[in-house]
Amino acid sequence: MNYTMIGAGKTGRGFLGRLLFEQGILPTYIDASKTLVNELETHKRYTVEFFGQERQALSIPVQQVFQTEDPRAKQAIADSDVILVSVGAGNLEAVGRLIKSASPSKNLLVITAENAIDPAKKLEQILGQQTTLTVTEAAIFCSTIEKPGSSLDILSEVYDRLPYDAVKASSYNNLPKFFIAEGNFPLLLTRKIFTYNAASAAIAYLGAHKGYTWYADAANDPAIVKVLDQLYREVNAVLCTAYGIDSGEQEAFALASKAKFQNRNIRDSIERNARDAARKLAADERLLGPLLLAKKHGLSAASLALVIAATVLYGLEKKEETVVEAYRQGLEVLLPALKGDEGTLKTIAGFIETKLGVL
Repeated sequence: MNYTMIGAGKTGRGFLGRLLFEQGILPTYIDASKTLVNELETHKRYTVEFFGQERQALSIPVQQVFQTEDPRAKQAIADSDVILVSVGAGNLEAVGRLIKSASPSKNLLVITAENAIDPAKKLEQILGQQTTLTVTEAAIFCSTIEKPGSSLDILSEVYDRLPYDAVKASSYNNLPKFFIAEGNFPLLLTRKIFTYNAASAAIAYLGAHKGYTWYADAANDPAIVKVLDQLYREVNAVLCTAYGIDSGEQEAFALASKAKFQNRNIRDSIERNARDAARKLAADERLLGPLLLAKKHGLSAASLALVIAATVLYGLEKKEETVVEAYRQGLEVLLPALKGDEGTLKTIAGFIETKLGVL
C-alpha cells in the first residue's frame, strides 16, 4: 500500500513517520514549507531520539518529499492508498482543496491526526461526497518536539499506538498494527480533550502565571498539583455521570495523563503548550466543554473556572488580539457559552481581578 503523509512537522515525521518506518513503510511527505521540504530533500533523513534515552534513536530515511505546490504532490496523492494528515486544524481547508484537486480515482483512506475537534468532519465538508474516498480520524497522545539545535531531528515520547475511528473505516482491516481500532471514537476523543487537554491547559497557564519555563516543572509544583488533582476529580465525575464510563477506568485514564505530564524526561516548554489561548476558550474545547457539561449535571467545576481565568490572563498578557478585544467588551463576549450564568462569570472575573491570588 502507498502511504502519503501530508504535514512533515513534529507529529508528521516525528511520530507518524516513525511508526510507519518501524513497520517498514516509507511514506511520501508533502508539506507547505519550502524550507522544510528543501532540508528533507538535502539531508534525505532525520533522527528521532526519545526523551530520557528510553529507547535507541532511529535514523529515518526520506524517500520522497514534495512541496504542496509541486505538481508531483498531486500525483503522489492520486497514487496513494492511505493519506495521513497532520497540519494543524487551521490548515485543513487547504489540505482538502489539495486532495480534491488531485482527483484520486481509486479507493483512498484519509486519516486526520490533529489535536482538534472533529477534524475529519471539517475535511469531509471540503471534499464532499465521493464514493472512493473514506475520511476518518485518529487521536494523538504522543508528545514530540524539535531537538534543540537541529532543524530536522525530533525528540519524542515513547508511544506506539494510534487509536482511530474504526466505524468510519470499517472496510479497512489491513492497517499496520500500531493502528488501534476504536468502536466509540467520539467518546475517546471527548475523554482525551476533557482529561488530557484540560489538564494540559491547567499546567500550562497556571505554570506561566507562576513563572515556570518547563512544563514538567510546573506539573510537579505542589500548588498546581493541588488544582490538577481537583480538576481530575471534577472531570472524572462529569465524564462518568454523562457517559456512564466506569469510574476505575476513567481514573486510570486520568492518572496516565498525570504521569506523562509530570515526567521530567519529557522536556517540553510552557510557551509551546500555552500558545493560542483564545482557541482553547471555545465552547466545545478543553475548558468550557467540561465546565458546561458539569453545570448541566449539577456537578462542581471550580478548578475549571480557575484555569479559564488563568487562560484569559495569559491571553491578555501576551496581547492576543482576540482575547484583548473580547475582554474589553466583557467576559460575556469572551465566553458567550456562559452568557446569563452570572455566578460562573463572577467567579472567573474574581480570579482575574486578584491575579489568581489562590496560588
